[in-house]
Amino acid sequence: MTRDAEPADFVADVAAYFVARRGRGAMLSPADAEILLEWERAGAAAAAVKRGIDDAFRRGGDIRSLRQCGWAVAAALGKGRAVGAGAPAAGTDNVAARLGELGDALRAAAARTPGDVGRAAADAAAAVAALAATEGDALAAQAALDTLEDELFARVAARLGPAAMAPHAAAARAAVSYKNYPAEVAARTEAAIVRARLRAALGLPSFTL
Repeated sequence: MTRDAEPADFVADVAAYFVARRGRGAMLSPADAEILLEWERAGAAAAAVKRGIDDAFRRGGDIRSLRQCGWAVAAALGKGRAVGAGAPAAGTDNVAARLGELGDALRAAAARTPGDVGRAAADAAAAVAALAATEGDALAAQAALDTLEDELFARVAARLGPAAMAPHAAAARAAVSYKNYPAEVAARTEAAIVRARLRAALGLPSFTL
């Protein structure tokens, strides 16, 4: 089934499938919802994404984030390093390289962004560098990155303030209003759209391995 056959249901369908496979918690993070939106925009078939999720869980590990399934979803979609694709669980060399790239991108964002938002990006870069200095697999690294990304965007939103955030929130509500999402999925999707808009406006990188 393609996105065109289910344009209003892809996000809710895949989100529910992942939550059921994970077996705990009823919600996705905004970062995971953002990846679902990217897969939807790319025209990914829900069935292929679900196969990737299944493959990731068969690989094992403590999978808490949909982004930890990204490498398997990319393989299922036949696109190599596709949108939202992470490294395989055993790919420690890939993890180190990706953390280096992410740190560089955050430092570049900090250098071109003045004030508190730039300092938030610089702090995130330092945290990524500290993470890179530790040894760990891709699953653990992605879980840590998810936390760092949430902290960064919370700081960015607080520093921009309600007036600057209002247009992003309004655009997100408008984008979701015509879709038949359950209330919780709609809220997470709106948060993901706001995060994607902030990412684009401020030149912030994705924290996906």
